[in-house]
Amino acid sequence: MSLTVSGINSLVSARGRAGSEQDLVLSNHREKEGEMKDSKQNTQDLSSEDTAGLSRRSFLKSGAAVGAFAVASTALIGCSPSGSSSNDGASTEGGQITEAIATVDMDLPGAAPISPLDPPAEWDDEADVVVVGMGGGGIAASLYSAESGAKVISIDKESVTGGATKHACGWFTLPGGSKAQNEIEYAYPSYPYERKKFIRAIQPYYNYTIDDNLLAQFAEKGAECEDWMIDHGAPLVCLGPLYLDMRVQGGIQPLGMKFICDDFTQKAEEAGADIRFRTACDGLVMQDGRVVGIKAVGVDDGTEIYIKAEKGVILCTGSFGMNKDMLAKYCPTVFRNAVVGGPFPFATGECTRMALGAGADMAGIDSWCCWEAYPQRGDGEYWTYHWDGS
Repeated sequence: MSLTVSGINSLVSARGRAGSEQDLVLSNHREKEGEMKDSKQNTQDLSSEDTAGLSRRSFLKSGAAVGAFAVASTALIGCSPSGSSSNDGASTEGGQITEAIATVDMDLPGAAPISPLDPPAEWDDEADVVVVGMGGGGIAASLYSAESGAKVISIDKESVTGGATKHACGWFTLPGGSKAQNEIEYAYPSYPYERKKFIRAIQPYYNYTIDDNLLAQFAEKGAECEDWMIDHGAPLVCLGPLYLDMRVQGGIQPLGMKFICDDFTQKAEEAGADIRFRTACDGLVMQDGRVVGIKAVGVDDGTEIYIKAEKGVILCTGSFGMNKDMLAKYCPTVFRNAVVGGPFPFATGECTRMALGAGADMAGIDSWCCWEAYPQRGDGEYWTYHWDGS
């Protein structure tokens, strides 16, 4: 299946508190950490070369790197089912689903997979690669694909680039392994970075629900992505697990990622990417078991167009923190306890549902991050801006 999904759910994130690396991964199961560490949970025997599981029908050699562009762009959807689905309310491979998952009411229409569409009689437009979402992951995917010689069409339902990414404090690469991190001998849980050691340290926070090879790919491609960004002129300074824009560190303006989101969007356009804002993805188009394009809709005028993707569709559409049904189904603990959703009103999860409808699987069940919010800056109901600008 020619479908890459990135930025679906933010689990490893610095949007909460960035003062301590121990604070950077927040889980409702922290109290069970000791129990999990003592368990006899088997971690797959992995070698650094064993990464083929992520690259099924891959059309980008470094496709996993797109998700590491932003602090909160860790992909948690596989390219196709791996034999264990999270929708059955039972256990997942690698660990037990929490009691909350087992008892949640599954009659949640807003969380139901969205079935793919049949190809149209005639396509309205076509490209090699179609990118959906222009947050950090989509920006990187657009630029990387265009520089690789692909014809790229990128869409976003908002009017400006950056998505939630531009509001975050910086870029976060917890595992280590980048050039700058190696220079200061930083890695998690200890230097130097080792694949097995990192997986064993991080999996307890996610109830062992993330595929080991997928997790390792993102850990290692994240470091490559940091180096790629710096090679492309991003003025980043390394502070251990966190990278900050030097301009922001100098106090020029508060939105930590905005400058580089704007810069890299311009680079993508200069490389040939056709970027269209106020254009929403309304469905994935499949033929013979393969995603071959999308149906897009103009947000302002309702115009429908079918865009063919010769090599694949990349979904970089962020979290589903504003979709209460999806939170109830996939993150029931946070749904029952969080005061508000987020991080922004546009985090509604429809493209995640489209991916599930196309055969993708869900990982990271009932794992989540959280941050302080300011009710006076929201809509007075379920959304509130997570930072007061000071």
